[in-house]
Amino acid sequence: MSDQDTRPTSRTAPADGERLLSAVERIIADRADLIARVAEASVVTERIPHEPERVWLAAVAARLVTMHARMAAVSGGATALPSLFPGVGTAIAAAGTLADMTLVLKFEVEMALCLTQLYGWDIEDPHERQLAFLLASVETLTAHDRGSAVKHMVATEATAIWNYAPRQVSKALLTAMGRLTVRSVARGALRLLPIVGVAVGAGVNQTLTRRVGKRCARELDRRRFELTEAAAPRGDRKA
Repeated sequence: MSDQDTRPTSRTAPADGERLLSAVERIIADRADLIARVAEASVVTERIPHEPERVWLAAVAARLVTMHARMAAVSGGATALPSLFPGVGTAIAAAGTLADMTLVLKFEVEMALCLTQLYGWDIEDPHERQLAFLLASVETLTAHDRGSAVKHMVATEATAIWNYAPRQVSKALLTAMGRLTVRSVARGALRLLPIVGVAVGAGVNQTLTRRVGKRCARELDRRRFELTEAAAPRGDRKA
């Protein structure tokens, strides 16, 4: 199926996106839990004396990405388990595909929020929180559509979103969520095959989340060390 065939219309994307966003928001971990994850990853990541902060932050970010990729893998295998039982089990697995996308996005958004906090932005700020949601959604779309027109579109947006006004963020977030809803159905086909479904669910989720995490970390690194400093007055820039 071509990218054009799976792309939601402007009429359906916001509605689909709103439903998926609402489902994800209901199961996101609270801020205290997310900050605790960042603190734990920071404590166990040794910082070498005189090591640049940027290098250490990248190491902590990698640990957070691995943590959330493992969580996503467990959710993928669990939602595919009903496919082991033909008939009713396959029907349940089909419904589980959308549940799986919701769970994957939960972990990917939590990962983006943790990385946002790690790189110095307050995830209690509603705008920063929404930016983290958008970053996770955009990077998930990019990971889903490698080599497609969608990848080209969102790849140019990852840096630009930092300058979005709240209304722009909301609109872009609903559009991205709508597209992810459609793609989750297409991606679920292999998971309806007994045995294969469990492996595909766990493996794809872990790989996808790891890929999304690396891209999120890279964009947040650029935001902190390149874009923010480039916009600062010369005397305020870090050495």
